Amino acid sequence: MNNINPLLKLDPRSIALFRIVIGLNILYNLLAYRIGYVSWFYSDSGIVSNELINNFHPDLISLFFGLNESATTIVFGLMIVLSILFTIGFYSRYVGVVLFILFANMLTRNPFIIHSVEFMLEVSLFWALFLPLDHSFAIMKTKFKSDPIVFKMAAFGILFQTFLIYLTGFLTKTGEYWQKGIVITSATDDLTHGYWLADLMKDMPQLCTFLTHSSLVIELFIAICVFIPFKNSIFRLIAALLIPIFHFGIGAALYVGPFFLSTLCFSVILLPSLFWKKFKFKKPKFISIESARLPLKYLTILIMGGAIFLMFQKNLNKWEKNSYLSGGIKSIPLVNQFAAWQNPRPGILLGVWDQPWLFFAPDPYKDMGTILMAGMDSKGQFKEILLDRPFKYRQDPVTNNIIFDTPMNNAFTKSRFVFSFYMRRLMGKIPNDVFKKWLTFELKHRNKKSKGTKITQAKCFYYSNKTTYQNEVFLREKRLFELASYP
Repeated sequence: MNNINPLLKLDPRSIALFRIVIGLNILYNLLAYRIGYVSWFYSDSGIVSNELINNFHPDLISLFFGLNESATTIVFGLMIVLSILFTIGFYSRYVGVVLFILFANMLTRNPFIIHSVEFMLEVSLFWALFLPLDHSFAIMKTKFKSDPIVFKMAAFGILFQTFLIYLTGFLTKTGEYWQKGIVITSATDDLTHGYWLADLMKDMPQLCTFLTHSSLVIELFIAICVFIPFKNSIFRLIAALLIPIFHFGIGAALYVGPFFLSTLCFSVILLPSLFWKKFKFKKPKFISIESARLPLKYLTILIMGGAIFLMFQKNLNKWEKNSYLSGGIKSIPLVNQFAAWQNPRPGILLGVWDQPWLFFAPDPYKDMGTILMAGMDSKGQFKEILLDRPFKYRQDPVTNNIIFDTPMNNAFTKSRFVFSFYMRRLMGKIPNDVFKKWLTFELKHRNKKSKGTKITQAKCFYYSNKTTYQNEVFLREKRLFELASYP
């Protein structure tokens, strides 16, 4: 495909590695986040009922809504098999189509346990379906070239998606905290996301300011590298290496689940041929050109064209609302009208359709609290039930802040962590019986695993941590609210 514009060239080995990274990410997501939580989050009798989902997201549709626990577990098992086949390159395109349909339906089954990780995997898998996935590193290799037009559009699609993720991430960070360089300083006291590196950085405000501004520069730089017209291979290689470094650093300071792993999809697809030449991986030889049947070819082009149009419009909509480009967009009537156009959601394909790339934008959440669960064991000790930490606190006489003897950061992991994030975000809107169901599940899970004393009475709390910034000082208002009790 020598007639392809250099800016649209993708190395077949990078495409194959793209397939492998997507497959491994989905496999990990299913094993760690889904298969073990069917009764918790994928059953109408679990923590999240179909009625609750319908109250918040009445437009969602999913094949999973009609499945019981056993059937859901079987489908997850099928998806695990498909993700393995997709990873090793066994009829990747056909397997990928089925996997994509099931994965998209899984995401809309319970929107309270999905976040940017799954959306990134969805859009990556979508564009992978139109690329020649099995020219390298596959057990069922093909030596046929893809249709040039289809390949060009698919290559542009995944590159444009990568460009938009990082450009929108940069453009929408317009808040006071970003302007003053205090986002990371603020996040070091985030009780839900704060991680081990955050504790080390609490007393380093100058470093936090530098890193805050640097993250904006890095996001913009990565976006530019995707389509820069000169020395493109060099700049893409830099971006490909910078993406994992950037997100690993974020992941060390803020617990965001496997976000770092999902961004590797957009890293490996950027790897140019010079990277593979350096490590002496042979480029596959093609023997002929695959000629797609016209109806299928035109349908494929129509689907990709619609997705590209949608990507642009949805991101432009975010730029129009609150970004560094808002003023310019609003000053041009036709562009502003196009950007503000609200097309109805189809109830599925949320990542592809919504383009939800607002990460800590325009500012981090002002309430950086967390959900806590504590109970009384048979020895009369009141402890936090997930990590068995002593649950003792006092009230500061001056600020009235609740201060724990043992630091009480978020103890939830995997799907429970994502769920805790949404419960914090929707605090005051979620019925208390949801928290009681959740507390009941957690307590039974804890008592089943624990080899020590059992807890028979427990309570669920919200430990709020409202943050304001006044006179160059952070003011924290920490309160403790009881949400539910057991029994």
